[in-house]
Amino acid sequence: VMTDRTAHTGPDRRAGRQAGPSPATELGRGPQSDTSAPSQTTVPHLRVSPVPVQGALVLKVCGEVDLANHEDFYRAISQRLAVQPARGCVVLDFSGLGFIDSSGVHALIRAHQEAAANQVRLRIAAPAPWVARLLRLTDLDTRIPVFDTLAHALARGSR
Repeated sequence: VMTDRTAHTGPDRRAGRQAGPSPATELGRGPQSDTSAPSQTTVPHLRVSPVPVQGALVLKVCGEVDLANHEDFYRAISQRLAVQPARGCVVLDFSGLGFIDSSGVHALIRAHQEAAANQVRLRIAAPAPWVARLLRLTDLDTRIPVFDTLAHALARGSR
């Protein structure tokens, strides 16, 4: 399926791209690489923001996950899984996710494996229809429960 994203080439293929990210906004570079890292992880075209709610941790994912930032995406999830208590729940809110490719799917598989090893339940909420289809086609929805809304994921995540 050809999308507007694939119709363009070059470094400025994404709408709204700035001239270049500030070193302070990239994971692992500049001030964010010290131990006082902010609670929000921001990399070019991707933001992962934690939102604590009773009984779960929601990670609001906004932007795009692709070959350029899939490791940052994985690390943002992994850091939260490491501090989540056993039998806790982490919900990935995909309502702001505009793109994910196979490298992003691989990052989700790794996150699922890490969550299972730490006895943390991982959920996906509110994916766009094409993302939900991708999760079905790759059978990832059989490993990580996918919910139409964040409310449904949170209701099921507490069980």
